[in-house]
Amino acid sequence: MKQKIHYENDIFYLKSYIRILSDALKLNIDSFIFAEKTMEDINFIESIILKLYTSLEENPHLIRRTDHLLSVLEVKKYFITYLETLTRNGNPYSTDLKQAFPKLRRSVVNHTRDLSTIQALLKTTESASTENEHISENEMSFLLTPYMDSDDK
Repeated sequence: MKQKIHYENDIFYLKSYIRILSDALKLNIDSFIFAEKTMEDINFIESIILKLYTSLEENPHLIRRTDHLLSVLEVKKYFITYLETLTRNGNPYSTDLKQAFPKLRRSVVNHTRDLSTIQALLKTTESASTENEHISENEMSFLLTPYMDSDDK
């Protein structure tokens, strides 16, 4: 049985989580203490983003799908920025996470590819919705013709 997903709250939580991890990179911390937990957090975020994105891909008729796709797009951008900052030399985790850098860089590539896919999907959705909203000449004429009640004659 499928469970209801609360996209807005889940994405808000992920953005907050990523922001906290990003802020931690600005601190002069002992990364050997936090490196393992940081990788756990990254894997957690990866799995949640994947669940949300997959769910949206599989449900094209979901109400507010476009809004949720835009939010996933935004959270992926946040995550990409975080991973790029994390894998730069000179941050507190440079030495303790060095062995994970190739995996993290592949993740950046995958998320960047997803951004392009989501943007294309949004364009397709947008063009499909505008096609459905066209009003024919007959419909327009009918809508603009004043209604005449039999009592008005």
